[in-house]
Amino acid sequence: MESLQQQYWAQYEEAGELFMHGSIEDGLTLCLDLRRQVKMGLYLRAMVNAALAIFSENAVDKSEYATECLDLSNMLHKQAPDDETAWLVKHAENLMSKTSSSHIEIEEDQDLKDDPGIVTECFGSPTEVDKPSISWEGMFTNHWKAAKRSQQD
Repeated sequence: MESLQQQYWAQYEEAGELFMHGSIEDGLTLCLDLRRQVKMGLYLRAMVNAALAIFSENAVDKSEYATECLDLSNMLHKQAPDDETAWLVKHAENLMSKTSSSHIEIEEDQDLKDDPGIVTECFGSPTEVDKPSISWEGMFTNHWKAAKRSQQD
């Protein structure tokens, strides 16, 4: 399981490289593929949602991805409070506020990907964004999926 999580992190980092070097469509495709992985840890799922919220073209999608990122980060921080989850909550809240203002001011075509600060938050250098301990990262996945399914029903 740990090597699978490492593979997912490598794909996420590849998506970050694609986003930063102008291949936004390829980065979105890779993130959407990652989002479909049922065994992906929740911390990484939150990060993928943050990237999708930044780079998606559709304002409704941006809002959905940002909301899921915030929900996941709050849940993770409540269950396992540490510096990584606190960092994620802080940046998810920032992303939500920027996504909400982007959604409201849609006619001004305000775009998150043009904000270098928020892009760096998602795809910072390894010294800025440390991966969480992979051993606990996927621990709440089944509970989260069950809760999400019950909300949809």
